[in-house]
Amino acid sequence: MLAALALTRQIQQAEVVKQQMFREKKKEADSVARETRKYIDEKEAEKRKKKEKVMKEKQEARRVREESEVRKAELLKTEKLRDVKMMAEVKVQQQEQQARQDEAAAIKRAQDDLQLLWLKDEECKLAEHRRREELKCLRELEKLEREWRKKELMEAQVKAEQEAVITRERRQQVEERQKARMAAAMKQKEELLRVTDHWMITEQRERSEH
Repeated sequence: MLAALALTRQIQQAEVVKQQMFREKKKEADSVARETRKYIDEKEAEKRKKKEKVMKEKQEARRVREESEVRKAELLKTEKLRDVKMMAEVKVQQQEQQARQDEAAAIKRAQDDLQLLWLKDEECKLAEHRRREELKCLRELEKLEREWRKKELMEAQVKAEQEAVITRERRQQVEERQKARMAAAMKQKEELLRVTDHWMITEQRERSEH
């Protein structure tokens, strides 16, 4: 009985430890989810800023082109029209090329950011899958432990019943041996009394004959 109580106490303590581990894992998963959401928000804000920068650069390039056209119209009236026109065109081409390069770089950065977000999303999905698998394994372990505990309790009950039966049988055997010894002693005592009575009767008879 004491062994069964000790076993039950150990099982209860193990159940408390498991529940504590489950709460810690849940707390850790919630923290990872918050950090992931924060990272995604920061990346989206950075993406918006980059997009605004690209739009401003495009507007600046368009403004430069418009100003260049105005200057070209004014320079047509001068003798240096050809040189100024050529320089303006070269400058505009350079600005347009720079704008295209900046736009291409911005697009590449945006694509890289999207790729990174996709990877982070996949990592989150994988982490969620692992968490579900861990919960599944934990439930399986709890099920196995419940079955094991039930089996141990049943075995302990069977063992206790068997020991009780053995104790009763041993007690009965001891009582039977005691009864047998007492019966033998009584029989021996009766035989001794019978012999003693016979001897006394014989002795009295012999005395009376003399």
